[in-house]
Amino acid sequence: MNAQAGGSLLRRRLQTAYVALAAAATCSCTPVSPSPAASEQLGLIPGSYTLTIYVPKGAAGEHVICVEENAVPDTASIPVTVSLVDGIYRVTPVGDANLGLVALMQYLPPTVIYGPVLGQARDPATGVVVTISPMFDPYYPTQGDAMLSGMLGARNFAAGSVTGSVQFSIGGAARWCNPNSWILRPR
Repeated sequence: MNAQAGGSLLRRRLQTAYVALAAAATCSCTPVSPSPAASEQLGLIPGSYTLTIYVPKGAAGEHVICVEENAVPDTASIPVTVSLVDGIYRVTPVGDANLGLVALMQYLPPTVIYGPVLGQARDPATGVVVTISPMFDPYYPTQGDAMLSGMLGARNFAAGSVTGSVQFSIGGAARWCNPNSWILRPR
């Protein structure tokens, strides 16, 4: 091999290394958020739904702990609207059910849906008010938001669990149970 060919090979290798180094240096190296296009094409279909928040029963409810055993129902079915804005699903109660509850959920393909939830809503059929807020633990004062996390069963059905404090109240009486679950289905 002559000196000129060796220099050309070395120069190409250095250029390749320089390009790879420059690409690595300009990479943000942070995970990307799910694209709004994926949410539009594969996620929930925006529209009218019923959000049911409940305490699991049967075998699923074996380990449920409730504070206050009283006659307050431990299920609330809330009419909601699901809208999609910039890849985020906004779940808000409608009409008399709306006492300020808001859930902002992201879709993570192929089936995961999750996001923070906070506020109150009323079940129009029973009058039960459900309040969802972050859990309080004096040993961990910055625990973060209450969350809805779950899976899509179809483009118009999702279900999962509530992480946070869930209170069911009616007529001055209230009860808190843990864990709690949710179902979102079309109205």
